[in-house]
Amino acid sequence: MGGGAAVIATARLLADGVCNAWLVDVWTASAQRRRGIGSAVVRRLLEKVPGHHVALFTEERTNFYARLGFAEERTGMSLVVGNWLNRPD
Repeated sequence: MGGGAAVIATARLLADGVCNAWLVDVWTASAQRRRGIGSAVVRRLLEKVPGHHVALFTEERTNFYARLGFAEERTGMSLVVGNWLNRPD
């Protein structure tokens, strides 16, 4: 990448500042996986929201999230408004 800094991991935590937060868009570059980078990023975000219920919606890498303390919940509902990701039918 031209000798400059490269992004090797990203994640977002959206929080209401009261009691609920949502972990989204967790990503680590393929060549950097299995080194603890993704776990460190998620843990650092979780430290910012003590006392919050942190939700995560995923069907992928569930073992990764389970090792971080996340547990599957069987209740909940969702709705897609219009077309998913604004894609045509």
